[in-house]
Amino acid sequence: MKTVTKILIALAVLLLIAPSCSAFTVTSATVSPVTPDVNTGEVVTVDVNMILDGGFPAAEDLKFRTDLSSARWSYDIIIGGIPSPAPTQSTGSALFIDGFNLEYPESVSVEVRVILEGVAPQTPTMANKTVLEISQIDASGKARTGAAYTYSIYRTVVNPEEISAWLETQKTELASLRSDIDAKAALDVDTAPAEAKYTVAKTALDTAETPGCASPMTYINTADAAIGEGQELLNKAWAGKGITDTETVLVDVDGYITYFTVNRSMPDDARVLAIVSKRENAGTSLNLAKEKFDTGLYPQAQTKADDAYVKAMEAYNSSVSLKETIGEGGFFDIFVNNILIIAGVIGGAVLIIAAVILFRNRSGWDELG
Repeated sequence: MKTVTKILIALAVLLLIAPSCSAFTVTSATVSPVTPDVNTGEVVTVDVNMILDGGFPAAEDLKFRTDLSSARWSYDIIIGGIPSPAPTQSTGSALFIDGFNLEYPESVSVEVRVILEGVAPQTPTMANKTVLEISQIDASGKARTGAAYTYSIYRTVVNPEEISAWLETQKTELASLRSDIDAKAALDVDTAPAEAKYTVAKTALDTAETPGCASPMTYINTADAAIGEGQELLNKAWAGKGITDTETVLVDVDGYITYFTVNRSMPDDARVLAIVSKRENAGTSLNLAKEKFDTGLYPQAQTKADDAYVKAMEAYNSSVSLKETIGEGGFFDIFVNNILIIAGVIGGAVLIIAAVILFRNRSGWDELG
């Protein structure tokens, strides 16, 4: 007798601690309207079909919850492909289906169909709301965790007044982008990529503003993204032009430096050294601009490019001025710029000639004597 009792107790314990292998799978879920956002007060309908896997335990329940207002539920338990005579009706923010009504042998197909109808709730600001949440509740009243035991559908709820405010904000941003594109185009910046994004944004806002638009927030969000991308592309093009313009100036400066140091033999001239110093400073700022550009920091790259351009122009203007001062290197300029050397050469030649004459005269006197 004691042995039988121990066996029964052991079986009872095993039944208590054995994990349930049941779960559910949503096979279809239809939401109306299909848009990712809904307006406050808009009627929302959800039609969900699900199957129960591996036999549902009688001690557990299915819980359905919604944030929709005035929620009305209709559900049907389909056994072996045969629906019930009439769906069960319920109201409220939550619906529970007792596991006792879902417990069948694993060999029997058990499906549940739930239809929910409710109204998008009032919200002070745009917010994500749970249209439908399904969870499996264990014997202790806690929701099981894991993808096999939960399922959710969300929608963004917005107020019509808020949509109008968002629309006006994006229209202002779009106008600002238009103005910036026009200003940069006047400076020969490549604005084509930004122009394309502007077109996308304008089309989206025009659609959002159309009476009867099914999902204005979707188009407003599209416009918002396109405006941001357009501004980024414009900043990139503007910074790129600043870098290119600076590089062009520095090529000219390098040409002048070569002319001064090689063609005119002035590598140690203080004026040339000053130009070289300005060119090096411009090059340092240009390299910083390129580093910012390569990491996508286009406004910072533009600032550095502007700084580099100013320094490059200082070197360029100094180069032009110096070349005008020293001339093109004709005979007269060579004479003027090298007058000390020439004077030294002439002086040396005079001394040599004088020494030769003096030597000859003395030699001649000695012979006569």
